[in-house]
Amino acid sequence: MQFSGTQFIQAKRHHVWRAIMDPELLKKTIPRCKRMIRPEPNIFQATLTPRLGPVRTKFSGEVMLHDIIEHESYRLIGSGRSRLSGAVDGIVIIKLQDQDIGTIMHYDLKAELHGKLAKYSAKILDKTIARLTGGFFDDFAQEIASASKTYDDPISFSS
Repeated sequence: MQFSGTQFIQAKRHHVWRAIMDPELLKKTIPRCKRMIRPEPNIFQATLTPRLGPVRTKFSGEVMLHDIIEHESYRLIGSGRSRLSGAVDGIVIIKLQDQDIGTIMHYDLKAELHGKLAKYSAKILDKTIARLTGGFFDDFAQEIASASKTYDDPISFSS
């Protein structure tokens, strides 16, 4: 499964970079994210409860950041597991680009589904990914645009 797109965010690139490294902001803006921590500088751990068609499931997972070019791009390699629904392994490439008074975020996702997840129809999975991605970017962009926090302070690591 592949999914890619772009999103304009009305904030300076270094602020967007700091925000996408902030586990609290990510938890707030990722739909159905129940837990998000950053135990190490290049590792995020999360628990999500997405709805796949009529089924709600719980995923726990970890992503590691690779190929980091600060304020420009990185590659996420991660996996999520659900006792009931199977698993997903994926790679996401994020690139940030200045544009006028904001930033364009480019993303490219490649995922492999295992177990029951692999048996869901592509239509249900595509709708779910589009809904989660759209919800995240809408909330993320709005949160950054209205945030009083400048993301110029050092980021703390949660455990």
